Amino acid sequence: MTLQRIITTVIEWVPQSFKIALRGQRGLPNPLANAIHSILNRLPAERYVVLPCAGPLGGFQMRVDWQIHRSFAYGTWEPEVVQAMQREVTPGMNVLDLGAQSGFYTLLLSRLVGPNGRVFAFEPLPANFRLLDENVRLNNLRNVVVSDEAVAQVSGELSFPFPHHEKSLVAGPLHKDDNLGILTVRGISLDDIALRAKVPIDFVKMDIEGAEWAALQGAERVLREFHPRLMIELHDRVAHDADNPVVLHLQRLGYEVEWLGDICITAHIIARWPRKARGNETS
Repeated sequence: MTLQRIITTVIEWVPQSFKIALRGQRGLPNPLANAIHSILNRLPAERYVVLPCAGPLGGFQMRVDWQIHRSFAYGTWEPEVVQAMQREVTPGMNVLDLGAQSGFYTLLLSRLVGPNGRVFAFEPLPANFRLLDENVRLNNLRNVVVSDEAVAQVSGELSFPFPHHEKSLVAGPLHKDDNLGILTVRGISLDDIALRAKVPIDFVKMDIEGAEWAALQGAERVLREFHPRLMIELHDRVAHDADNPVVLHLQRLGYEVEWLGDICITAHIIARWPRKARGNETS
């Protein structure tokens, strides 16, 4: 058993509430947690390792970046977002995981929708997609379809710079032939995703590093016909502002928007189509 597995197994016995409290807030981490992480990062151990998961992913396993994404395996990643997702997603739903990274939320969504639901996960960064695909296969998730396309306003070729500015955005090891300059990938709109999936879209998780507004502009049919619930991480400089264009757009369409919290750089919202409106449409 590797050193990381021993540590992870021991941590499984620590109460989840204590682990989350020790973790602290994103943007305001607990000093004790920082000290522990500093020690763990100095251990002579393999960096990218398959670990058993605890918490909401208990029973699953993931290959994670030991130095950056240990909390995926610990079960302490974004607890408020996880709890909200557990409330919003129910068995049998068809869901989109946009910006799936290495698959933490893909695995959670797969569990929540169950065998009669479907998860369509999208991750364009090659280093991340390799881990996403591996983590889906590690857990034999038959209700998940993965794609290396980027969600965009319109379908077609899309270019963006490699995210050197934020190490946590890169989940997996780089290959020697990876493009570390300007990446060119296939882009696809939300409307075209729905057409290809050939199923109603019930829930959308979106974490696409500032491209949220563009993605929603390519979702006219999805939002009009299916009224999916949306969980969106907002990244721009007015992430917490009521005048955020994403928030205003969804409200104009008739969605009710709930803020999950206020974090220094990013914020999460949940957008729901009103129950009364849904009832009127089906009556």
